[in-house]
Amino acid sequence: MRLFELQSRPLTEETIAEKIRKADWMYEFSDDERRQERGRLEMERLESMVFEYWKKNPEKAVELWNTLSPVGARDKLTTPSFIVELDRT
Repeated sequence: MRLFELQSRPLTEETIAEKIRKADWMYEFSDDERRQERGRLEMERLESMVFEYWKKNPEKAVELWNTLSPVGARDKLTTPSFIVELDRT
């Protein structure tokens, strides 16, 4: 399981939505290894945040991810694979 300190800001729908919108979704395609590493860490933190929110409000967390994320499922009710993986640990 990935452990990260969550920011001091409360874990709200608005906070998560903002993080999803501002994430660097193209980091994997960069030639800059530093950008790739920053992007990978950012995605791990974002996934951890969504997972923590999912524990409190599963339906809303899945909806946020699938609606705002460019990698979200077309079916807005499909639970993202990272949530399934983190829930097993």
